[in-house]
Amino acid sequence: MLYDGHETVVAKWGLIPDDDIHLSIVTVGEVVRGHWLYADRNNKNEPQVQKTYNELFDQFTEELCVFKVCDYRPSALAIFRELPNTVKLPDRRIAAMALDYGLVLITHDKDFSRLNRDDLIIEDWAKEGE
Repeated sequence: MLYDGHETVVAKWGLIPDDDIHLSIVTVGEVVRGHWLYADRNNKNEPQVQKTYNELFDQFTEELCVFKVCDYRPSALAIFRELPNTVKLPDRRIAAMALDYGLVLITHDKDFSRLNRDDLIIEDWAKEGE
């Protein structure tokens, strides 16, 4: 699950229409890569590999594909090039895409605050419930 069943996240998530929720293609790629690595590196038997890929399929069809996916536009690349090298590469791309699309970045990852951008709006819904 994208939100790991966290009550506050689930409650806030439910208040937002699916059309207003966007995922970066970088995030989608991380989900796919994580499942692929787990399936192919950690499973020695084909039934378990099949189960892992089926879980990925279910996650996409039930969770991910109902949201808009933001692509990595040239304008996001230009923003990315301006961001300081203070966070991991994928996180800088995600931040650049949020800025490019004018979206609020919902994350529990504290690293994004190291970008020190006033125009990058970050919300940590999981922290709000602590």
